[in-house]
Amino acid sequence: MEEMKDSGKQNIVGVLIDGVDYEGAVGRVTSAALEGRPYSVSALA
Repeated sequence: MEEMKDSGKQNIVGVLIDGVDYEGAVGRVTSAALEGRPYSVSALA
């Protein structure tokens, strides 16, 4: 199994971006849902 890719927060023209792979995104969204907290997601390729 490959290790999850997570580059952490990066400042891109003044906007903080978290670069993660699909597995990492699923984990973050699932955790937020289970904890009842909001979480925004945008996918760019």
